[in-house]
Amino acid sequence: MKKRVFLSKDFLQQVLQHLDLNWHLVNVYNIEKYKSQDVEDLAQLFTNTIHNVNSKDYTKEQIESWAPTKIDYKKWKNRFEKTKPYIVKNNNKIVGFFEFENNGHIDCFYVHHNYQRKGVGNIMMSKIINIAKEKKLDEVFAEVSITAKPFFEKNLFVVERKNIAIRDNVDLINYIMTRQVYT
Repeated sequence: MKKRVFLSKDFLQQVLQHLDLNWHLVNVYNIEKYKSQDVEDLAQLFTNTIHNVNSKDYTKEQIESWAPTKIDYKKWKNRFEKTKPYIVKNNNKIVGFFEFENNGHIDCFYVHHNYQRKGVGNIMMSKIINIAKEKKLDEVFAEVSITAKPFFEKNLFVVERKNIAIRDNVDLINYIMTRQVYT
């Protein structure tokens, strides 16, 4: 009779770290709908991601106009109560979120700066495409930052045009991008 061996999560994590493998590959990501208690975490994720990730493509002035260091939580609460974003969690920690409108518009597609290039964006994009198919949409579209453009291109989005968004009298370059959805 074969003997079964059960390994603890901590033991597996230590083995993976010892082998220099990425522990996130065996973690589970859950997608949930917005709850009012998520406001602060989402607003901080938005701000911190822009300050830590997008700063390679935008000036300090642009970053501050886009994501002010002083976060207006009331503004975010009002927004999220309307948009009801989808949230990605890993071990109950919010690691990404996006807003998706009924017309196919993707807004606020952000992944925590410590979870970049770990599959979170792909999970979010898969969810978006599945929702779009359920809604029988022909395409999805977004205003995409310089930083996020390569990710969206890898996910079959094409640039329709370069765009200039103005925040607090500061110009921010982004791209209007679309992707066809095949149902």
